[in-house]
Amino acid sequence: ALKLGLNTLTVTAVAFTRTVKFQFSTGDIEYNSLILNNSAININWVGSTDSSWGTAANWSTNEVPTSSSVITVGDGLTNYPVISSDISIASITLSSGASLFVDHTSSLTVSGNFTNSGTVTLNSTENDFSSLIVEGSATGDITYNRYVNSYDTNPDGGGWDLVGAPAGMTIANFTAANAGTLKVLGDDYAFSQYDNALGQWERYETASQTGSFTAAQGYSMATNAGDGATVAFTGPMQTTSQSINIIDNNDANSGAGRRWNLVSNPFPSYINGNSAAGASNFIDVNIAVIDGNYGALYGWNGSSYDIYNLLDSAFSIAPGQGFWVAALNTEDTALSFTPDMRTTTGSGDFVAGPMPLTYHVALELYNGESQKTTTDFYFRDGFTLGLDPWYDAGAFNQSIKLSSRLPQGSQETAFSRNAMGMDAMQNTRVPLEIRQNAGQAFTISIADIDLPEDIYVYLEDNLNGTLTSLKEGDFELVAQSDLSGVDRFFIVFKSNSVLSSGDT
Repeated sequence: ALKLGLNTLTVTAVAFTRTVKFQFSTGDIEYNSLILNNSAININWVGSTDSSWGTAANWSTNEVPTSSSVITVGDGLTNYPVISSDISIASITLSSGASLFVDHTSSLTVSGNFTNSGTVTLNSTENDFSSLIVEGSATGDITYNRYVNSYDTNPDGGGWDLVGAPAGMTIANFTAANAGTLKVLGDDYAFSQYDNALGQWERYETASQTGSFTAAQGYSMATNAGDGATVAFTGPMQTTSQSINIIDNNDANSGAGRRWNLVSNPFPSYINGNSAAGASNFIDVNIAVIDGNYGALYGWNGSSYDIYNLLDSAFSIAPGQGFWVAALNTEDTALSFTPDMRTTTGSGDFVAGPMPLTYHVALELYNGESQKTTTDFYFRDGFTLGLDPWYDAGAFNQSIKLSSRLPQGSQETAFSRNAMGMDAMQNTRVPLEIRQNAGQAFTISIADIDLPEDIYVYLEDNLNGTLTSLKEGDFELVAQSDLSGVDRFFIVFKSNSVLSSGDT
């Protein structure tokens, strides 16, 4: 209500900003850009029909809430809301006896405050993870049921997952809440943190645990279920910037430590991984503190490490997803996760979209019927034969059985991703390192190929003087002595199948 002398004008309106003229008996008054805001719609959950958030009859206004709705969920109701789509609201308050469930394919975005005195549960599966984003303040706990792989997923008991805490919690409370789900190995849980100064895992004992989860730290974990199961993280959610120190203890300790740091997404929502995913993203924020020779995120897939960097199109990182990064500095340096990175877009631990026009070859090494490792070569406009930080990516294990070196520049780092320009397909010789013991038979073959038809791929054995066309057959050899180094084997890319005497 606006009052001038004896004249009163009452205005009820949704939010708008414009020039408004009020006419009174004493004359006109013009307000430029007067803001009239009564847009917040208070709406109560009544749950009269079922538990579906999207059922209009379940709400006090008989309308499904919108992004401007202020939600209250009270006590003593028969049904409580379940979210099974992507929902945006202004704010939400849950009473002590109330509950809210967000299923694994869905999300809730709150532009204002989140106040919970009841129970809020978010769920996930192996391939889908729910998201909760609160842009205002968050009061009260949430429970995030985070999928974790089974220890027995592969025959060697290697089905570990790398995870972090999407909600704050003490270690003791976590192990107590999930004691029936976590795998037990002797006197320890299959649950560890990594010490990169010593280069070793430290498992949590079943007898006792101390401390709390550190936001943005990664942990290794495995469940005892056949196909994996969810473990419950219950505690406050993160809504502000989080940081964790990383350090290159490999160079700091003369090779006694490791450059690798296990970190995790600290939010109960996806975050943008690279610039293709969003203007604010993990790589852009942290590019100055990660070693460019290992410019990537390294995610464990249950048997090996998948690499994600700027070579990929848009990718996002799941809530509580753990991954490795290689620190640039030999002193503690903050790695950051910011609220602007948060997104509800994603599925799976990491999700990547299609690349720009890029040609690709993947080679694989076999010992008998057992595949040991792969290494990848990419061709795209704008790349060089030297180091292209955050496109080339060094191997997580520098003693891997198959890797490449850059065609130009330092030969120190073994690469699992080798990115080159389009013209490199015409005639480029790339050093290849094969590590095998004397007497070991091995095979090198093409695991995946997307090249123009007139581009050929040869494996050159400089010692034996052979060139093997991998598009026509595999390269096979029995190592006569221990193999390592980069002066014997090369991958040669050529634009035709005719070799000159110089090539030979």
